Amino acid sequence: MNDRRTLAESKSYILTHDSEYARLQHKKTGEETAVGDHYGDPGCGVIAPDESWCITGGEGLVLWFQQGSMWTGFRTPDPGAKMSQLGFTNPEDVRWLKSFTEDACHFVQDMKLAGPDNVRILLSPWSGYASTWLLDVKVKILTKIADGPSMQDQPWTEDKIEF
Repeated sequence: MNDRRTLAESKSYILTHDSEYARLQHKKTGEETAVGDHYGDPGCGVIAPDESWCITGGEGLVLWFQQGSMWTGFRTPDPGAKMSQLGFTNPEDVRWLKSFTEDACHFVQDMKLAGPDNVRILLSPWSGYASTWLLDVKVKILTKIADGPSMQDQPWTEDKIEF
């Protein structure tokens, strides 16, 4: 039984996940490349307009480049993983994200392209950390652009949230 779900699609690729593991599949050759994993299923993804990178979100986020490097953010680094940590524009944001617990992982609810090398990210809308971020893929830096939208007083839904 195939439980694969599509996160994003481009001209040449399909970004899918099967349980916790995300894969980028070339449409013509069928060749698949592992592009990261998330504790719990990833729920969203984006493929770059030039197809040189992709990003998946769920428990944190994973940024994968065609040349093979991987970056992660909004989650506790795994010492065994070969991923670099994304940086933050404002050091206060790091302290704010860690203020609940040192081991906090934050859930990436949704993401969308905001230009050829930028991704807009909706983080943890049902928590006190509800916020919107911008990832500059070229420099691998996250910038908090707004608090919210907060859904703390509303029931969880899979419906799209405008952010």
